[in-house]
Amino acid sequence: MSAIRISLVAVIVLVPLLVAIAALEIFQSENGKRVSTRASKRLMKEFRQFRESDSYKNGVFTVELVEDNIYQWNIKLFKIDKESWLYENFEEWKERTGKDHVMMRAAYNDQYPFEPPFVQMIYPILKGLPTGYICMELLTKSGWSSAYTIEPLVLQIAVALGSKFISFGQDNKQYNFDENERGNYEYWLKMTHSEWSEKSSRPPKS
Repeated sequence: MSAIRISLVAVIVLVPLLVAIAALEIFQSENGKRVSTRASKRLMKEFRQFRESDSYKNGVFTVELVEDNIYQWNIKLFKIDKESWLYENFEEWKERTGKDHVMMRAAYNDQYPFEPPFVQMIYPILKGLPTGYICMELLTKSGWSSAYTIEPLVLQIAVALGSKFISFGQDNKQYNFDENERGNYEYWLKMTHSEWSEKSSRPPKS
């Protein structure tokens, strides 16, 4: 029986990856674009290893490929810190909407893991986040580290979201996600936190 269980788990993990590889090859051939093998291999490795993480086993959050695209992941956060401001709002929101998670989306580019993903809220609508952009130095080129993987990234984002409140009266609304918004996001960060962009442009110390 244990061997059967192991085989089933392997199938569950490998099938999405194989589909993603096939979809990636089709995308390349149809669009004539070069996709970074380094980035796609790293993402496939992270996607596979996430199933072995404590966050997955303990039901903290899950990740799913968007339309089998290894470069876009839906992130569903199920557990909110009970000591955070968001928690009470979240429990009430769950009762009203029937949803049991916070949804985010991460879009990676072919410079990953040397550039951070673009991460945006999908739902619920949060006060102080009119665009759904998540304001964190970690998500800038100056604050990012190639050592980061999806688990520590999402856990840090969850901590940041803990200081937010859900915008009531907008239960059935969600943020519009557009991968092309990455440029607008980077510009917005530069305008609101110029010290982060300045840090990345400083010459190295001799």
